[in-house]
Amino acid sequence: MKWKTFTPNQAAVLWLMREHGPAVFRDGFRRLSWAVKPGEGLTIDGPSLIRDALLARGLIAASATGHELTALGRQAAPSQKGIPQRVAETRLQLDPVWLTDEQMQAVSEWFPRSHGKPRLDDRAILSGIVMVLRENLMWQQAPAVFGGEMALRRRWNQWGAAGVLDAVFGHLFEPTCNGPRLVITDTMLTNNTSGRRAVALGWFETIISAEEMEAA
Repeated sequence: MKWKTFTPNQAAVLWLMREHGPAVFRDGFRRLSWAVKPGEGLTIDGPSLIRDALLARGLIAASATGHELTALGRQAAPSQKGIPQRVAETRLQLDPVWLTDEQMQAVSEWFPRSHGKPRLDDRAILSGIVMVLRENLMWQQAPAVFGGEMALRRRWNQWGAAGVLDAVFGHLFEPTCNGPRLVITDTMLTNNTSGRRAVALGWFETIISAEEMEAA
């Protein structure tokens, strides 16, 4: 069964569930939209006929956490290299969340100094990286105000391999009613595709080791 025989919305839903796991479908919406939020997972809003068609074809099944792909659904879902256009078109738009001046000041000593040509704003890039990890996004889904996909990817790789992000994430806190907590946790890293790869490469030994990830 070729996934290209599906409607664009069906192909998008299958890809999303392959990448982000079980989905909670919320019916009664005229148009398809989706979001992935920490603690909530994948939520898909749209007409019930999208879900019903995938159920009827045996591609998804009800589970304790909503609906998940069946073995047939995983086989039929588009690969990561075949991202359906509807995935980007239907993502629920998220407002950019910026790190505060206090947070940036607390981690400023770990940023490498700029030599020669001025680089993109550290606050924008770091805020974008943090949002991608916290919201479990793909790089191209980050709000454009952070500098764009290529800028975020490039800095993620540079800072990650150099140990900058390990030090920054280990000292980047946010206030809560129970006291300060890390802005980026080991769970956020291992839930995100880029984060898992980085952990496997040993970029985040301060937060979690590759051995701990494999044992989880």
